[in-house]
Amino acid sequence: MSPEQMLGEPIDGRSDLFSLITVLYWLLTGKRPFVGNTIAALSFNIVHGQAAPPTRLEPTLSQEFDQLAEKGLAKKPEDRYQTGRELADDLHDLLHGRPLRSLAEQPAQAAKEKTAGALSPAWGRPWVLGAGALLVLLLIIVGVGWQRSRPGDGVETPTAVDPTALVPAQPPPEQASPSPQRSRPETRPKAVTTATVRLEGEHTFQEATLSLYADGKLLKRITLLSTAARARFDEQASLPPGDRVLSVTVREQGEIRTERAYLEGRFAQGEARTLHLAFDRRGRMTLRWADLFRPARLPNPALEEKITLSP
Repeated sequence: MSPEQMLGEPIDGRSDLFSLITVLYWLLTGKRPFVGNTIAALSFNIVHGQAAPPTRLEPTLSQEFDQLAEKGLAKKPEDRYQTGRELADDLHDLLHGRPLRSLAEQPAQAAKEKTAGALSPAWGRPWVLGAGALLVLLLIIVGVGWQRSRPGDGVETPTAVDPTALVPAQPPPEQASPSPQRSRPETRPKAVTTATVRLEGEHTFQEATLSLYADGKLLKRITLLSTAARARFDEQASLPPGDRVLSVTVREQGEIRTERAYLEGRFAQGEARTLHLAFDRRGRMTLRWADLFRPARLPNPALEEKITLSP
């Protein structure tokens, strides 16, 4: 998952190339470029951490692999590979022991190719073909391994059933008895497979948009309107059970300013938890669970800073 996807920002093909190079880094070095003991720590390292050069983990690799990983895992999408063709050319140069051609291009030409790649239609982009080909290759490898790991062909052949054995014997006419009524099958309630988060609090925004994310995926988006001093809101959304990183963004209309806050939570299957939002006098937002007394955030305060959006 790319940094912009973790922050709930718009994504494009460059986010897929980030994930693709992450897998390539793992295959070449045996280590993941970003690690963390918790989901919160892993998310922070993806957004702010720097991956170690591949040659430090695997000295047999050439220095060009460090250059490819540094560019492919850049935090800003505009600093990465812009198209799958550009990445494929550098990989071809690495296999033939040549310098990376993306580093030898003129800045003007590189900027022109980035712009053309960003504006081309989705199915006509070269990165779609390149990423798709590599994905097919990975699926083939996984499929071959699965076939080899299957047990022997111990498939049982179903035994033939005599159709006449399925026909019940008819009693004599003089001893006919009324057929018993068929009992209806018992209806069992369906098991609950999701959890629920309830979002509640007070605000003073005249008009703002509130968005709730879980692990970077949008769960709920509501509009906050207030004509009084303070107004309450109470919404809920479903999410998969397990350990989750919840993030809430509030975009105030007119000022074009976004306030973000993050909070970890564990959800059991069928469990409902309440998330309370509070705003101080400066408009800074704080999240806390209703069953806890102190607000909790990610350990690094950089994720709590206000983010100003360009028009």
